[in-house]
Amino acid sequence: MNRLQPVNSYAAYAIGAALVDTEIQVTDDDLVAMNVDKGMMTLMDQSKQNQMLAQLSEHLIQASHASGGSAGNSMIATALMGAPTYMSCKVAQDTDGDIYLSDLEQSGVAHGLNEQRKEGVTGKCLVLITPDAERSLNTHLGISETLSVDEVNEEAIKASQWVYLDGDLSNRTCSRPENQSAGNRVWRSNGRQFFGPRHGEILPRQHGRDGRRRRRTGVL
Repeated sequence: MNRLQPVNSYAAYAIGAALVDTEIQVTDDDLVAMNVDKGMMTLMDQSKQNQMLAQLSEHLIQASHASGGSAGNSMIATALMGAPTYMSCKVAQDTDGDIYLSDLEQSGVAHGLNEQRKEGVTGKCLVLITPDAERSLNTHLGISETLSVDEVNEEAIKASQWVYLDGDLSNRTCSRPENQSAGNRVWRSNGRQFFGPRHGEILPRQHGRDGRRRRRTGVL
């Protein structure tokens, strides 16, 4: 698959975790047996998620799979409404990575993933749905845990009206010292507004010429 060619401008640019949602129908008894907090989102490591998948093996026959993550979902929805978008993220050379990449391209979201896919495990979210329609999310970030400034496309940011930041993931990546300088470059180069999922806020750029933040934004 070839990545979509860049356009002159984007309505929105996003950077965030690339997750493949696996929706599985379960019972309340299943949740109790797996010690799952009903209606909550829980981050876990790969071994814990694999253990859950083994316990759910009989349920997987009818499971559905689709790209997920707040940043990717937002860019896909925006693109399907006719506005060009760009997604920066990280997927591995595996089946889930293929699913995620295919969903982006079929929806018209530009990206640079084909040149950056590496060995590893693409992030996965087990969406456990009980008969009352309650959803319990169990997420392993996989290779998204190593998302860094290498995946940032500064030119796409400059060409975008809005920038979407995945709140939980940006806290993990932006706190790393090696990513601070590039983060400041993004702030300086883009006069657009930022928004993200943590509080549903619109985030005006708040920094001086040195690129430093002047007040808390709620996402970064």
